[in-house]
Amino acid sequence: MNILKHIPGFRSGAWWKKLIAAVYYLFSLLILIPSIETGLALLILPFIIFGLIDKIKAGQISNNEAAPEVKQTNKQKTTVKLNVTIEGPKQQPAPAPVLNTQSVNHRININTKKWLNTCNEFVAIDLETTGLNPAIDKIVEIAAVKFKYGEIIDSYTTLINPGIHIPSSASKINHITDETVHGAPDLSEVLPNLLNFIGDSILVMHNASFDLKFLKYHAAKLGYDISNPFIDTLPTCKKLFTDFENYQLATVANYLKISTADTFHRACNDAEICGPVLIKCIDTAKNESSQGAGLI
Repeated sequence: MNILKHIPGFRSGAWWKKLIAAVYYLFSLLILIPSIETGLALLILPFIIFGLIDKIKAGQISNNEAAPEVKQTNKQKTTVKLNVTIEGPKQQPAPAPVLNTQSVNHRININTKKWLNTCNEFVAIDLETTGLNPAIDKIVEIAAVKFKYGEIIDSYTTLINPGIHIPSSASKINHITDETVHGAPDLSEVLPNLLNFIGDSILVMHNASFDLKFLKYHAAKLGYDISNPFIDTLPTCKKLFTDFENYQLATVANYLKISTADTFHRACNDAEICGPVLIKCIDTAKNESSQGAGLI
């Protein structure tokens, strides 16, 4: 019964928590007979308490987009850099080392001589999730597409079983349901492969504040860090193209004549489109570089 997953006390998989919740709600229903006001108050109270807890968690994540803070210890921290050569998309998974989870990703300004000449190779990334808050929502699909001199040379994409019910609100957007991810691997199995695939490449995302926040948060929970430099095509497009109706990826792709197909909101399709969007931005920035205008 999927409705039970939305009732406080039944969200956890622990049977004893569900038993306590069942006894509590039964007691509340019995109270309804002699006192409707008291019974209703008891029934509503858990929803209020858990709603406040969710809001507090959401506020904590907003204040720290990259990853949750971890306490410093007296032990010296060592950062290990991934340097794995990818021979093809079917390479067997290799265990990734535990990394420092407090690093900050450098945001690249493509309107500088340094980066205009070094953005010929990058990895475009897109995620699909169960919601908007990484503290309570999960990743259900990851795609990473590797570009070199404007061409796709490799890709890595996979569905992920989030271990929780996928809300209908998310399924309406990405068309991923509980049945879709049935039998898909867990994020702990996927993440080492993804880290080996991206290596130390520049990461490209459309609305990076969302994808990078989710990726770093869940990677940190598994003991990994993603510290690659990144480019966000969303603010870049806003600076370069001021006359677009809006700056959703589908709209940008249509305006730039990259794609008119209605295949957005699946990770692989969006990652494949995000690469050409950046290439268009770089070409435009090169043409306007003589004006010295900063883009991001």
